[in-house]
Amino acid sequence: MSSKIIGAESTFFAELCVKAALTVRTDKDGKPKCPISNIHILKSHGQSALDSELVDGFALNCSRASPAMPSTLTATSPSQGVKIALLDFNLQVVMMIDGGGDDG
Repeated sequence: MSSKIIGAESTFFAELCVKAALTVRTDKDGKPKCPISNIHILKSHGQSALDSELVDGFALNCSRASPAMPSTLTATSPSQGVKIALLDFNLQVVMMIDGGGDDG
């Protein structure tokens, strides 16, 4: 934690690193292990170093496609959870060369 970049915030980052290591800690054959490869760092340019946070779970480094999209998700009732689809393909509709219709 002696980096020139971290410098004054070394205590903050040291605590963050310890929390992250303890979050992924497992016990194997009675010995504690901290698989550091299970800790991933997402960089966000233009933010303060002190805005860094530990996310327990899965974090996506992406932004809204449109300002009209919601910035937070809440369930409509307590019995319903929020459902999120993670897709690995583009949802854009592409017109085919002949117009894309099924006119027959």
